[in-house]
Amino acid sequence: MIVVETVNVRYAMKDCQVLVRAAYQAAVKDARNRSEALAQAMNVQLGKVPSVAESFLYDLFVPLCSEATELPSFLPFGSSGSRYDPNAPIEVQLRRDIFVTYPIK
Repeated sequence: MIVVETVNVRYAMKDCQVLVRAAYQAAVKDARNRSEALAQAMNVQLGKVPSVAESFLYDLFVPLCSEATELPSFLPFGSSGSRYDPNAPIEVQLRRDIFVTYPIK
């Protein structure tokens, strides 16, 4: 007798540059919103041009979207994919971490 309890699946994309751009745009917008809230709380104004740096940590451990390498098991989301549900929509998650510093007036 063979019993299959769990089936996991992981999808890959050949080209995700559109998603990468959207992730960067969302990260910049989020940074601006958070910075504006902090500036308002401190009763200061933000300068127009921020200093931006990208976190390199994910790039060290997570392959680019066009690479088909196995994800390291120590990452929070593991390497085994997610539980397969044929009725669930396919979901893509892409994370970009940036550090943003705005001058204040």
